[in-house]
Amino acid sequence: PNLIFWSASQVKDPLIILCTMSLIYIMVCKFRSGINIFVVLAYVFFMWLLWLLRKDFCFPLIGTSIIWALFRYTLLGRYFNDPRRAMMIKMGVIAVFCMPLLTGLGGSRYGGDFVGTMSKFNEWQGALVSSSGFTRYLRVVSPADFYKIPPAMAFTAIAPLPALGPVTAPNKYGAVIYSYINIPLVLMMPFVLVGLLKFRSPSMLFTDELLVRWLPILTWASISIIFLGVLRYKAALLTYFVMWAAVGWSNRQRYKNQLTFFYAFAAIGMVMIIPSATVFR
Repeated sequence: PNLIFWSASQVKDPLIILCTMSLIYIMVCKFRSGINIFVVLAYVFFMWLLWLLRKDFCFPLIGTSIIWALFRYTLLGRYFNDPRRAMMIKMGVIAVFCMPLLTGLGGSRYGGDFVGTMSKFNEWQGALVSSSGFTRYLRVVSPADFYKIPPAMAFTAIAPLPALGPVTAPNKYGAVIYSYINIPLVLMMPFVLVGLLKFRSPSMLFTDELLVRWLPILTWASISIIFLGVLRYKAALLTYFVMWAAVGWSNRQRYKNQLTFFYAFAAIGMVMIIPSATVFR
């Protein structure tokens, strides 16, 4: 229902989702069977369209694509695709390779514009900390606030919850409607968590996992830090949530106890969060 809501209300964000998922699909599925001119042209087209629509989404994806190609088509891929290698070691090696890449991209004109835009959004976050609303307790404005990232990501995943009070202004009806449309996604979250944790396959390469697990997690965390409470940006995460939920659903019998625990934990959390959010708003 969330995707239908956003597709019916605007054009830009559904197109951004289409471009992002098309690029990931091309890299994970199409490039696996070989590179041909039509696939390359499709990749360039969707990257160009995403650049026109939203540079703050396109710029990190360009960097991720460079890292993906580096590990996919060089001897480094043998190291990273070995399941016996510890994940923390892989992340450490990627971090080392990312430093010169980030430095090079950041030194470009578009990279400078991207950094400036992110700095401006961070200033806005700092101003919102002193405003009203429950989200002021979750906003990350400095390294000292990094402990807030997990609850901020949880808030991004489930927001908005249905309003308990009456609607006081006509322009609030859209948000109220969306809060009820969001209920199926909230109910799906335990399957999303199971799918995220169990998204594994013998045929999945690390470069594929980089795109279907780690890039979405990084996007999720970034949106929770920079655009907390902006529902339009959450729309970019919906397809990832559906993908992970499909994995969780296919393993529902195997992880029945974990799903039951997640639903019980979520029910208790809702009982505590909604009154607290109302009191401390």
